[in-house]
Amino acid sequence: MRKTLLSVLAVVSIFAACKSAPPKAGEKCKTEGIGSCPDAKHFLICRGGTWALDNCLGAGGCTAVATAIKCDQSVAAVGDHCTGTGAACSVDSKQFLKCDGTKMTLDADCKGPLACSKAGTQVKCDESAGVVGDACSDEGKAACSLDGKSFLKCTTKKLTMGFACGGAKGCHIVGDTVHCDESIGDEGDACSDPKGHACSKDKKHALECKDGKLKSMKACKKGCEIKDDQIFCN
Repeated sequence: MRKTLLSVLAVVSIFAACKSAPPKAGEKCKTEGIGSCPDAKHFLICRGGTWALDNCLGAGGCTAVATAIKCDQSVAAVGDHCTGTGAACSVDSKQFLKCDGTKMTLDADCKGPLACSKAGTQVKCDESAGVVGDACSDEGKAACSLDGKSFLKCTTKKLTMGFACGGAKGCHIVGDTVHCDESIGDEGDACSDPKGHACSKDKKHALECKDGKLKSMKACKKGCEIKDDQIFCN
């Protein structure tokens, strides 16, 4: 199982506005940086001459501490305003978000069993499972498809198809490592081990991995079978 660890986005601390009637988002304002909590999950702040309403979706929400306002953005949505280079989980815990200095962007999908979670000041993303096209953070890293039948790899920030895992063990995780049982397949299937062998799905042929593809090696009159991770052609 693979985990991504990044610092959680620090809460914003800013001086509260002193005004009898609370302003509304979109209205003009004069004093840059002042703000208030209109409710438990939002921070109203004067930014660029206009009142802006920011989300504070973390457990701490929007809170007033003495003369300061704190906005907990450890949980966020794509596009939420933020500052710095911190990280957050999406509301449904299925995405790992990073702040690009002004807004939250999707860094990785977290479809492994541990999803996206927080531990102290860190955010963890379980990227060990996913589907082709999911966002991923580490070039070349592996994952299993959600149905456990395919080995996927991260290529230019997207999960791409690697190999079919047609054997009984399918695609599975041992510790932090992704394994693919390629002992059963079809001629023409992509394969990873240049010395690897497999049985055809109809058990009538033994196959070998050549030039990244499974090719027929021998017909098996009495069937092809797998014992103790070895291929027998009878």
